[in-house]
This record gives sequence, C-alpha cells and structure tokens, in this order.
Amino acid sequence: MRPCPPPRAAATPLEVGDLERMGGPTVIHGTKNRTVGEPTTHPFAMEAKFFRFLKLVGVGFKARSEGQGRELFLKLGYSHEVQFTAPPAVRVFCFKPNIICCTGIDKARVHQFAGAVRSCKPPEVYKGKGILYIDEVVKLKPGKKLKKRVALTVLHTSSTEYEATASREET
Repeated sequence: MRPCPPPRAAATPLEVGDLERMGGPTVIHGTKNRTVGEPTTHPFAMEAKFFRFLKLVGVGFKARSEGQGRELFLKLGYSHEVQFTAPPAVRVFCFKPNIICCTGIDKARVHQFAGAVRSCKPPEVYKGKGILYIDEVVKLKPGKKLKKRVALTVLHTSSTEYEATASREET
C-alpha cells in the first residue's frame, strides 16, 4: 500500500498525479478531475463553473428569480405559479422573462435542477411549446389535418398528371 501524501492547503487545486498518489483507481481520473475542479477558498464562495440554459416557448410563459438566485417562479399556464428552490450549490438567473440560466459548481446538481425545471412543462411534439434546453431541437409531428391533406392530394392526382410529371423527370 502506498503512503498517503502530506495534507495540502484548501486553496490549491487537485491534479491527476495527486489522485494517483492517494491510491484511487487510475481508470476514473477523468471523472474525478471533471467533478473535483478547483476548490474555492471559502465554503460559501460560489464560482460559476457549469451552466445550463433553458428557454420557455409559449404564449404567456414567464420566469422570474428572487432571493439572490435561490428561488425560481414560473408562470406556465396553470392556475398557480410553480415555485422551485435551488439546491445549495446552484443559482438561478433569468436574463429575459423566457430565458433561465442554471449555474453552479457541481455539474450533477446543475443538470438535475435544470431537468426538474424542464419536467414541469416538457416540450410537446405537435406545437413545440414548453420548456426546452437552449440547444435542443424539437422535431414536430404532423397533425391529423396535415396527414389527411397529404393523403387527399395523392388520391386526387389523376394518372395522366402522374405520367406527365414522370415523363418530365426522365428527360
């Protein structure tokens, strides 16, 4: 067994070699380094390292944050406002009434909180309304009327028109 390294000051960041000397498995160095990051000097100091942006799409959907980024209030078309309280390592800011920024020092907590907010009103596939991640693209499904319209145009096309278009494509 390897001897433990001498204790370090709290303000110095951990490195890959330090984790190896501590006796941890070398397979998950990337995971450890990604989650450990640089520690802060003060336990209540907040360094915004991870971000997750959400976009509210829909008429009347609004968001506002209060309490220095601790509380988030959403108007999503329900009879009441939906209230969220952010975990200790996460802050919430609203740049516009329809754009929310979740930020923090712990990637898992930031993404979990953003997922919880998104689960209130996930994007629907017919109109595209709801809470989306800023980089998310929703592929819209055709509705019943559009399906009927496409089917009717295919049925009403006569065979002569079809032959005429086919002969144009061949030449």
